[in-house]
Amino acid sequence: LRENIHLNELYQNYKDNPNFSIISIAIADHLPIWKSFLQNENQNSHWAQWFDMGSKTRDLFKGTLELPKFIIIDKSGKIADFNAPPPSENDQLKTILDKLLNRSVLK
Repeated sequence: LRENIHLNELYQNYKDNPNFSIISIAIADHLPIWKSFLQNENQNSHWAQWFDMGSKTRDLFKGTLELPKFIIIDKSGKIADFNAPPPSENDQLKTILDKLLNRSVLK
């Protein structure tokens, strides 16, 4: 949840690019706390917010998942960066996204 302020800044920078989207999957929080956060921070209107009630996401990445986890997936569905920097590392993440998005536009 701490990265959401930076995630919102990232969203604002790239929201007009049709090749960019964000999906957040909460896998460690309690559902009422997560819902309260979304309502209080008005996060639910900007990008897809999912809650993994069965921890299937955590099970899928068993042994490789540190929270929070940031993964960049290209438009063909391939993992472009499994260990992407968090949104708080804005310059590093922006470099990766700009390179990937520019390549996507050229295809």
